[in-house]
Amino acid sequence: MFITELMQLIDEQVRSFTFDAYHALVADHANSIRIIVILYFIFLGYRCLLAKTNFSYATFLEHSLMVSFCYFAATHWSFYSLFIYDLAIALPNALSVTLVSVIPNVPNEGNAIELLEYLWYSGLDIAATLWGSVSISSLHQGLMALGVLVITVLLVGYGLIVISLAKMILAIGLSLAPLFILLYLFKGSESLTIGWLRVILTVIFKQIIIYAMIALVYTFSFNTVEAMLNQPQLDMVDVSTFLLLMVISLGLFFNATQVATTLGESLCTGVNYYADKIRSHVKTHMVEIRESLSIQDYQHSHPIQRRESL
Repeated sequence: MFITELMQLIDEQVRSFTFDAYHALVADHANSIRIIVILYFIFLGYRCLLAKTNFSYATFLEHSLMVSFCYFAATHWSFYSLFIYDLAIALPNALSVTLVSVIPNVPNEGNAIELLEYLWYSGLDIAATLWGSVSISSLHQGLMALGVLVITVLLVGYGLIVISLAKMILAIGLSLAPLFILLYLFKGSESLTIGWLRVILTVIFKQIIIYAMIALVYTFSFNTVEAMLNQPQLDMVDVSTFLLLMVISLGLFFNATQVATTLGESLCTGVNYYADKIRSHVKTHMVEIRESLSIQDYQHSHPIQRRESL
C-alpha cells in the first residue's frame, strides 16, 4: 500500500500548507484587503460623479454583492472553504471515480488513488507470470515480461509525478486565492483572476484525465496481456501485438496533460462568459424592479382626482 500511503501523505501536506498559507496571507495583509475594498467604493463613487457609471439601486446591489462575496472569500476560511476550496479538492477524486466506474474490469473502491495501486501490482504480477515461464524456446515471453514491467513503471511513475505536481500547484494556487479574488474587483486586474482560475481548472482536470487515461490503458493493454496468458503458447505475433498496444498506450498517456490544459482553458472561458451573463441578467432584473417601484411611488404621490357626480 506504498502508493496509497504516499498520496495520502501528499494530500495531508497539501491541506496543511494551504490552510496555513491562507491564514498567514490574510493576517499579514488584513489592512491592505480593507483598503482595497474601500478604494473600490471610492472609485465607484468617483465614476458615478463623473457620470461614467449610472448610479441606481441595481448598480449598487450588484457591486455590493460582488464586493461582499470577494471580501468574505478572501478573509473568512469557512466561507472560502465552502464555496471554493472544498470543491477544488474534492472534484478531481469525485469525477475520477465516476469515470473509472464505467470502465469494465477496473476496480472502483471510491478512491482514485487505489487505481494506481491496483495497476502497479497487476503489472508486476503479469510480468512475474510471463518471466516465470521463460525458456530458451520462448525468449519472446521474456521480452514481453520486460515490456510489461517497463510500461507499468512508466505509467505509474509518470502518473504519480503529474498528479503530485498538480496537487502541489493546486495548493499554491488556492493559498494565493485572497489576492487573486480581490483583483477581480477591478477591470484592469480582472484578467489576472481569470488567469489564476485557468490554472486552478487546468490542474484539476489534469488529475481527472490522468486517472481516466490510466484506467483506459489498463483496460485495452493489460487485459489483452491477461487474455494472452490463457493461451497454451505465445508467439512473436502476440509479442508484436502487445508492443504495439504499449506504444499506443504511452502515446495517449503522455498527451493527456495537453488535453487537460486545453479543457481547463476552455472551461475557464465558459465560466467567465456565463458569469458575465448572470451579472448582466441580475442588473437588468434590478433595473426593471427599480422602474416598477418608481412608477408605483409616482402613482401614490399623484393620485388621480376623480369628479364626483351630483
